[in-house]
Amino acid sequence: MSLYVGYFDDSGRKDGPNPIAVVAGFVAHPADWLGFNPRWQKILDKHGIEVHHQNKWSNHAPPFTPDDWPDSRRHEYLNELIDLFTGLNAVPIGAAVQEDRFDALFPEGRKYMSVIGYAAQCVFGATAEVVRSRVPAARIAYVFESGTPEFGAIQQTFNRSIAIPETKWRTRPSNSLRRATTGDPGMHDIPYGKSVIVCQSGY
Repeated sequence: MSLYVGYFDDSGRKDGPNPIAVVAGFVAHPADWLGFNPRWQKILDKHGIEVHHQNKWSNHAPPFTPDDWPDSRRHEYLNELIDLFTGLNAVPIGAAVQEDRFDALFPEGRKYMSVIGYAAQCVFGATAEVVRSRVPAARIAYVFESGTPEFGAIQQTFNRSIAIPETKWRTRPSNSLRRATTGDPGMHDIPYGKSVIVCQSGY
């Protein structure tokens, strides 16, 4: 049975008049992820970046301050990262949900699901649809950083999703949620971080 791996992150605008919840990432076959880590790290090292945070890049926050990072340098750096992803056979998937719109469309929605949870549900469904179109019997590993404040809500959404018969998802016994290591069967040399969680499902 084939395995597809999706690396996702949650973020969002918490302040201002229109907070937005975002879940996004890339999905690909494990073979397509081979060599990704060293190539990514090479770009970061070239520009003196320890960890890339897109929100810091977008907001000119340290280390991407205007004095040290003029627009030409910022765009050169980001284009190198984008070129790395476009060179993969990976599919970008994401969802952005404006909180006031969520409340307007689902007045009772927060009783059952958080806004970030709803964004995650959209991503789970889109990922399953993409992978199903390629390999109907494939399994999917959803990888999230375990330390994210929103992971609890995302985990609840995942568990709720796989419990719905209509989704035709099923989890492998005792492996529906676990910490990922590069020694996991069938997942050798996949680029995991130090602290990630894997939700695995099939359909």
